[in-house]
Amino acid sequence: PWYTLCTSMGQLVNKERLHQTLAKLRLKEELRKKEAIHEEMKAEEEMERRKKEEQAKAEQASKAANQVHSKSSLLGITDAIVTNVGNVFKRPSAEERKRLRKGRQKSISDGVQFMRDFSAANTSRSF
Repeated sequence: PWYTLCTSMGQLVNKERLHQTLAKLRLKEELRKKEAIHEEMKAEEEMERRKKEEQAKAEQASKAANQVHSKSSLLGITDAIVTNVGNVFKRPSAEERKRLRKGRQKSISDGVQFMRDFSAANTSRSF
């Protein structure tokens, strides 16, 4: 019956109990935040650990591949040297040399070409 005499709803609330409830709620929220942060840190550490493991595996695989590649490339180089040594002492005939030289063109730089063109243009104007 005394509730009907109240003019404000705030007067019906037990403020001590309200403060206790709010404090418990805030405490639970802080605990959830700390737990979420802790879980995120665990997940990041796990990702870093996996990343390091993958890098280590990749390094081992690349080292193994390099060793195999270096051995095979050395064998390839030695085979090339052995097979091409016979051609070093063989001198091409005169006809062969003429044929090889026929396709060559002497290379000149852009500056030299410009100077030749410029001097050719100037000499043709002077006459």
